Amino acid sequence: MPSRIAELEKDLAPISEEYERYCAQDSEALLKIVKLRVWYPLFRGLSFSRKYVKALNDVTLTIRQGEILSLVGESGCGKTTLGKAIARLVKITRGKIILNLDGNEVDIASLSDKEFHRYRRYIQVIFQDPYESLNPRLKVRDIIAEPLIVHKIVRDKKELEKYVIKMLEQVQLTPPEDYLDRYPHELSGGQRQRVAIARALILRPRLVIADEPISMLDVSLRADILNLMMDLKDQFNLTYLYITHDIATARYVGNRICVLYLGFIVEIGDSDKVVFNPSHPYTRALIAAVPTVDSNRKITDIPIKGDVPPNPIELPEGCPFYPRCIYAREKCARERPPIVKIDDEHFVACWYPL
Repeated sequence: MPSRIAELEKDLAPISEEYERYCAQDSEALLKIVKLRVWYPLFRGLSFSRKYVKALNDVTLTIRQGEILSLVGESGCGKTTLGKAIARLVKITRGKIILNLDGNEVDIASLSDKEFHRYRRYIQVIFQDPYESLNPRLKVRDIIAEPLIVHKIVRDKKELEKYVIKMLEQVQLTPPEDYLDRYPHELSGGQRQRVAIARALILRPRLVIADEPISMLDVSLRADILNLMMDLKDQFNLTYLYITHDIATARYVGNRICVLYLGFIVEIGDSDKVVFNPSHPYTRALIAAVPTVDSNRKITDIPIKGDVPPNPIELPEGCPFYPRCIYAREKCARERPPIVKIDDEHFVACWYPL
């Protein structure tokens, strides 16, 4: 047992004093995430083992009021886990999530479920699959109205209907009367996602976690949904955490990009700087994998080896990307690199940045 406690208390992701100060002094931060860790305990039969699936490893970053922070990485890197942790949909192993509401800061990670209920309305989620995230037994009017009822914001039925109708108009489901009494299976994929967006925004949240909101949609609809989300952002003064595996889309919508690998931040910064001047080999691999129709672009090999990431149960001792990095040296295998500054608004966790 002592070794298990020591493992839980050990810092896994070293950060430089400069990056720590950068996050702590971010005056525009709506959310400050400090050494956030989510580990899922493994089961052996009916009991816990002493091993964990280390989904998120001491992540430290800020999400600024009014910005879109794009969270990028391949499947299994911890993107969705980070979104769920912020929304308190998974159990947090350790760390802080400091929500700034007009100057009043509260660590929502330390609150009980009952205490967090009053803050839940400020953080809403748009899930990847709109059909799975909508109750098939409820009509559209009930799906969108439910958050208002749960949080006791509106109780009068006539006023509730007005809220729902207005929200349907704002997500461009018009005329709204044609959709109120439909069930999710009677809607197209794009219409279902618009209903999911309406449900998330009916509470007028401060932060919206959009977990790959267009990946389940037809290609012809994706731009429409993205443009709708951008319009609603301006209309409601929203802040987005946009989760995606597509770094091209991440740059299109995001002010900043955060790249995750095996639950660690490997690069974070201004979108253009990360895309056009990637400093981490993994970021460069993600960009190299983006298809292009530009005949003048020189095709290069993707700078990565191996097919899958290392085991998230037994993390590499040094850099998490070391086993797959073609530029790795002896130091990378021994020591985990801290997050250091490359340029203004650009940080990377690499001993030998490109």
